[in-house]
Amino acid sequence: MQTIVERENYTAQDDIESRGLLGREEQKHRFVELRAKGHSYARIAKELGVSKGTLVNWNAELKTEIAQARSIELEALQEEFYLLKEGRIRLLGDSLKPFRLRSAKPPSHGAISPGEAGATIQLSGSLP
Repeated sequence: MQTIVERENYTAQDDIESRGLLGREEQKHRFVELRAKGHSYARIAKELGVSKGTLVNWNAELKTEIAQARSIELEALQEEFYLLKEGRIRLLGDSLKPFRLRSAKPPSHGAISPGEAGATIQLSGSLP
């Protein structure tokens, strides 16, 4: 059972938090995150339970924070893209190593040159 002091210190914010709802500042923080990721007002309004008009007001109020968060989001995406691109280049380089090693060796007696191999493939592909 709550004492009188505990009830007096209990605020509306405590009530909101105890029910699992976001407080206004938390909503604004989440709004900035979602806008930085490019989400629409409709999607954000549905998630946060706030009107689109409120979101438009917040957008004007928090323009700088949204721009900063968007910049950070963009940097993260660019870094991820770069790492993915670098990984693909490494994979391609690794897959080409055997061909580079073969072409670096002088042809041994009876070996087929790359041009002859292509001709052989073309001929064998044209047979019924």
